[in-house]
Amino acid sequence: MLTYSTRDIEFLCKDSQRTKFLLNSANAPNYSTISRFLSKANNIIYELFCQFVEKLLKLSEITTETIYIDGTKIEAYANKYSFVWKKSTLKYKERLEENILQLIDEFNKYFNKELDSIFDILSFLEELKIHKVYGRGKRKSKEQLFLEKAQSYAERLNKYTNYLEILGERNSFSKTDKEATFMRMKEDYMRNGQLKPGYNLQIGVISEYIVSYDIFHILLIQKR
Repeated sequence: MLTYSTRDIEFLCKDSQRTKFLLNSANAPNYSTISRFLSKANNIIYELFCQFVEKLLKLSEITTETIYIDGTKIEAYANKYSFVWKKSTLKYKERLEENILQLIDEFNKYFNKELDSIFDILSFLEELKIHKVYGRGKRKSKEQLFLEKAQSYAERLNKYTNYLEILGERNSFSKTDKEATFMRMKEDYMRNGQLKPGYNLQIGVISEYIVSYDIFHILLIQKR
């Protein structure tokens, strides 16, 4: 399946005789003009697509008895080194929770409390208005050490929890494009199986007409 970027469409408008015919001698638009048009006309294009399919059904050009599914992977415009892996996140979160339990135990013994949440501990310590010291030769108090650990643990726990919410059923996502999932692309020029952030585009075809489409974050068709 072929997919076209706005630059590809610009090239076709300048190079293809068929697109030149459709332009009817008008100047070929550049890629930025095409991009602006697509962003503004997104809802209209979808409505026209629906009307097109309905027209094909009324003309009996297609039937809904059989539909063929074709798919391709589209690389996302995201940093390929911005990955977050579910397996690693779960492992880091598990280790962090063990450290949190240890901190809670030490805190309760030191302050003679019975708190069971890192966030409750953090609130308690922040209310103490602890005098903080920094730099060489400065000795931090036990209270300041507890506070710094609690702040670090709470921040990391929130981060990992947020990552898992974004991941959902996926195994990965990109920090620069949270909707993208890391997957192997069909165009693997280096032939090293490198995973890249992308989307899984699935298209329904009847009698060579595209009648439905959707974009997914996960691979729906698994090899057996």
